[in-house]
Amino acid sequence: VRFAPKTANSIFGELNTFAALLSVVGYDPVSKQDIRIPTGTTGGTGTTYSPNISAATGTAKVSVLPANIDFGLVTIGCFSQTHRVCVYNTGSAALTITEIKMAGCSPEFRAKNVPKLPKEITSAGPICFELVYAPQDLTQDECTVQVTSNDQTSPSMSIGIKGKGTYETEQTDVFEQVSGQAVDILFVIDDSGSMCEEQDRMIKNFNSFISQAEVWNNDYHIGVISVNVVNDAVMGKLNRGATNVTPRYIKKSSNAQAQFARLADIGCDGNSDAQEAALQAAQAALTAPLVSETGVSCGSDSDCRNNKNLCSSSTNCPYYCVDGTCGGWNKGFIRQDAQLEIVALSDEEDQSSGTPDFYVDFLKSLKGYYNINMMHFNAIVGTNTSGDGTCTSPDGSTRAAEGKRYIDVANRTNGKVGSICDPDYDVVMNEIGSVAFGLKVQFYLSRLADPPTVEVRVNDVLCPSGWRYDAPSNSVIFDDEGACMPQPGDIIKIHYDTLCLKG
Repeated sequence: VRFAPKTANSIFGELNTFAALLSVVGYDPVSKQDIRIPTGTTGGTGTTYSPNISAATGTAKVSVLPANIDFGLVTIGCFSQTHRVCVYNTGSAALTITEIKMAGCSPEFRAKNVPKLPKEITSAGPICFELVYAPQDLTQDECTVQVTSNDQTSPSMSIGIKGKGTYETEQTDVFEQVSGQAVDILFVIDDSGSMCEEQDRMIKNFNSFISQAEVWNNDYHIGVISVNVVNDAVMGKLNRGATNVTPRYIKKSSNAQAQFARLADIGCDGNSDAQEAALQAAQAALTAPLVSETGVSCGSDSDCRNNKNLCSSSTNCPYYCVDGTCGGWNKGFIRQDAQLEIVALSDEEDQSSGTPDFYVDFLKSLKGYYNINMMHFNAIVGTNTSGDGTCTSPDGSTRAAEGKRYIDVANRTNGKVGSICDPDYDVVMNEIGSVAFGLKVQFYLSRLADPPTVEVRVNDVLCPSGWRYDAPSNSVIFDDEGACMPQPGDIIKIHYDTLCLKG
């Protein structure tokens, strides 16, 4: 018996289940009669039977966090802090991890606690392994870690890792407190057939948003993706992966307004009706392989696809030659120290394969759990204004289902919520643009610190209190209401002796 489904996904991204009845008829020469197994399955109009064959279809999707690891400076003869890498299944079908290997790495990089493979992953939880670095000389070391799976779109995913040795046993890390002027904005727009008028309404509000919102005075990156997660050529990719649409994302410039209006006008024929999933699309847009930076030099896409240290298969390689190095399509869009604002526009409930809890945890992890004010998920979706789980615009042109999942995630990330049925989106767009950008409270150290030796200064003034050293994350966390809390533009210097870990 062979199972050959024609479709992989249900409209909600869940497994499609199939059932059938197989019966066998044989002739018994002793009793001289036909025998049917199972018995009583002779058929006939109105007859029902319990199936004895079943199957299911779905899509396996692999995601890896983090996309890159920089071990920084590590004392020669010592081991670095251990970094944890987790592989998630964000699809609906079982994902099988077949291989995890170091590609082009010297013995200075080691993988630890790698699970026995092959290993199946469901959406219930990831598998994780650890990486550690023990430099033997002063040179910069770089390589990749390859994760191979049965994800047909990205069967091989690479994590760029690097580090450098030093003989210095003391370290001073210098940071500048974020000014609130750098912001990355990702618009996740529903391009299904029912969204024509809503997109027009949003585009009409863009001019007002651009001219009034405080965000436009900042150092910004603005990107647009679709809610489509069934087309792998589109899923999570800026400008739906179109190579003829430029720029990939908008940077601050004199013509940003015209660029913004053009990129946001993605139309309403994007074939997203099968599964409209802004949360899942945003997650894909902000993780490996789309944001990966491998550090491998290139002159064309073929240099990346034919590099066996990056891709096991040249036909299914997820990397492109972007700005001279191999990486994901969205490489360079999200910046570590920039505010992140995600804006979802949809007239349907979210149909992402993961739970809202998963997406909240994922989004909070992007900037660090203590830097919660540096990231918000905002939603312009259906609200329950009619009492029956829908809303309708005053002119009757828009009727939308309540986006409960979107609203839940927005509320739990302190984002803004607006109704897609409003006659215009001026208010919510300006609320998003005028958000009070959060200051950083957590600063990650470049080397592993000996806790009693950590000393903190802000603008060269010693801070005896108002902060704490967090050993699990190797970071200094400020009390946001303390007297030593760094303000925009302040210089933070953290001095410490380094720990030498053995084995």
